[in-house]
Amino acid sequence: MRDRIVQLACDPGALLDDRLAGGDIPLALAIARGAFAAAGRADLGEARLGTIVFPGGTIVLSHQAGRGTSQFDPRACLSVISQPGTYQVTRGTGRYAGIRGHGTYQLSLEIVAARSRGTCSSTKPPVHVRA
Repeated sequence: MRDRIVQLACDPGALLDDRLAGGDIPLALAIARGAFAAAGRADLGEARLGTIVFPGGTIVLSHQAGRGTSQFDPRACLSVISQPGTYQVTRGTGRYAGIRGHGTYQLSLEIVAARSRGTCSSTKPPVHVRA
């Protein structure tokens, strides 16, 4: 099989938006482009290994977050988070067996927290997320 190279883009905001809508999908959305194009579900986990599940197989990748920034405006209950990082595809299954690739990513989130008794709540789901 010829080696295939792919770029991955994940939308962590999709996870939060889905939870706000009452969904129970515990994963973020992912889009691959390059040697193939497909949409799937990403579980990047809290460890350095993550799994992207596409129709017909999975891609496992190692990821490393870089130094990010975070700002919080308590008057607006607004958090702005920026997190760069790198990834390396470690293996694939099914139709993605033999896949390889690496690259960088840029996570950008804007989150408006819910209010409770006039202050920003860290226990209620956010009222808006933009990734």
